[in-house]
Amino acid sequence: MEINSTEAALKNALFCGTSYNPRYRPVKYQQDRLAMYIGAEVINVEKQWYDAFLHWNKRTSGNIETINVAEQDLWTPTFAAKSFQRSPRIQNTKQCTRVKCHLSYDGEVIYTVLCTFTVDCYTEARYWAFDTKICTLRIYSVEYDTNQLSLFHFQRRLSYPSYSLLPYKITSFQMATVNSTMSPEFRMDIVIERLVGSHLVVFLVLIVMFCFLNLFSLWFSIDTSARTIAVVLGTVMQGMFLVILYWYGMVKMKPVITLAHLLLGSFALGVIAFGWTYYARGQITSRKGCTECPLAVIQTISCLRKNRPLTSFLSIGYLNGSIKKDTLSPEWEDNLPEANRPTQVRNLSQDDDTASTTNDDSDVTWQDMVQPVDRILFCAMLTMYLLMFIVYVF
Repeated sequence: MEINSTEAALKNALFCGTSYNPRYRPVKYQQDRLAMYIGAEVINVEKQWYDAFLHWNKRTSGNIETINVAEQDLWTPTFAAKSFQRSPRIQNTKQCTRVKCHLSYDGEVIYTVLCTFTVDCYTEARYWAFDTKICTLRIYSVEYDTNQLSLFHFQRRLSYPSYSLLPYKITSFQMATVNSTMSPEFRMDIVIERLVGSHLVVFLVLIVMFCFLNLFSLWFSIDTSARTIAVVLGTVMQGMFLVILYWYGMVKMKPVITLAHLLLGSFALGVIAFGWTYYARGQITSRKGCTECPLAVIQTISCLRKNRPLTSFLSIGYLNGSIKKDTLSPEWEDNLPEANRPTQVRNLSQDDDTASTTNDDSDVTWQDMVQPVDRILFCAMLTMYLLMFIVYVF
């Protein structure tokens, strides 16, 4: 309570007990030049100067070395900001927020504000995703010339941290003061590197490889070891890499989370291919008649095979096997069981040996059903991958 009363008395003596006017430069003689140090971070602008009138003896003022003062009580210069590129817009530091003014006993003023400036950056689109943007911002005084105000580089608080939420990383933050022009000028050259470079490109390439592995596995015969190795290896590796990618995104770099979501979609499609492979393999080894197949699957394939181009695509064989030409003939759908027909066709035709023989020849086994389903699943997964990458890019 005593410190607060002492500080209040000190402020009253400085601002009310003197003829201090915040509209005039704090110099003893108007022909004197005021030296100001200026620096910046990513979103902060910091200025430092000495006020010739605001100082006190700390021994007689309760050992108070620094006080916080209101912006309107101090002389504070107004600066304008303009990009060096095409934008004609002039921005003003009066729009800055979170102003902090610290006044020391020797007259030193530390003035910090939170500013957001729009900067046009020069970039080469042909170098995406390794492009580097060069942004130049000019901050200058609109009230004083170089005879009244000199700008110097304020280094002690200068930094350019890499914020994890930004899509870019600042690799260089160079500042220089230019006092050769009529107005005191302060230039910032900012070099920004897109985060979709180096390691993020490696992550993206690995995801694309996993996508191709999922699609490529559907072109191996379902009852071979090549199909087993492809689906198991793809699913396990994607699961492990998915955990690593989410951890890296949450701990190291947040833009990686988007790639993790992309891999999650690929992993889900890989699980579908994995589940279909083992389900169909179980059906082939235990059930051999189309009477045991889901009727909806049979009718869907029959409908697709009525189109000649689709028939040719569904008839493409595996990379490590061949197909039965007779069971994939154009008359295949004519021999399928009707929806209102009993499931067990052979049980209804036991009296007629000739009819039974005909039905045995026309039955479509699960081995014949798997191939067109693989082709349909391949098209569906390819479509999903294209949609996922389009959403990721845009």
